[in-house]
Amino acid sequence: MYPIIISFRRRMRHIGAMVGMLAVVAMADADTVKGELSFSSKGIGKVLECKSGRIFTLGTMESNSYLRLVQRYWRLSYYGKTPVLIEVRGGVTMTSGTVLTLQSPNVVTLNGGRCSDAPSDNALEQTRRG
Repeated sequence: MYPIIISFRRRMRHIGAMVGMLAVVAMADADTVKGELSFSSKGIGKVLECKSGRIFTLGTMESNSYLRLVQRYWRLSYYGKTPVLIEVRGGVTMTSGTVLTLQSPNVVTLNGGRCSDAPSDNALEQTRRG
């Protein structure tokens, strides 16, 4: 019976390693979107991308992460009165024809402001060099 337990543990370690590698590959393949965050009347998060004007819906999030995002959004937006900028990372998928969705979204930054207030990537790069 002892060799069976060792064999099972080895298999579980291999499975754990494979899952970890897949998670790293998934994050490396993720896209980052910067834009203005809003919520629909049904509580669905939407991001209006600054550069392209495309609209992304936020896919399923862990309930604690979603609750923290909603609370931070309402605080930063003064209960929906001012715009909020978000930088979020996730896998982009197209659902129902033209709707873009960020699957497993991970919030990188969340700040008050508009797209027009956000510095362009070139300005940020020049600031880093200078």
